[in-house]
Amino acid sequence: MDYSEKVMDHFANPRNCRKMEDANGVGTVGNPTCGDLMTIYIKVEDDVIQDISFQTFGCGAAIATSSMITEIAVGKTLEEA
Repeated sequence: MDYSEKVMDHFANPRNCRKMEDANGVGTVGNPTCGDLMTIYIKVEDDVIQDISFQTFGCGAAIATSSMITEIAVGKTLEEA
């Protein structure tokens, strides 16, 4: 499978890849079929995502999409996200 340049960039240089100690929201999901495990951390103030980070253990596509999600969601309301 060929991945786009953007996906490869997010895989090689993931953004916001860290455990957030002061998160006020944490969600974890796993895919038993392929073995991916993703945890997303968010800090929300006044219904707006102020900070978001992730820890993903899995394939390159899972890591890249986790990174992309963090860039898209920060600054949005929970409803927008």
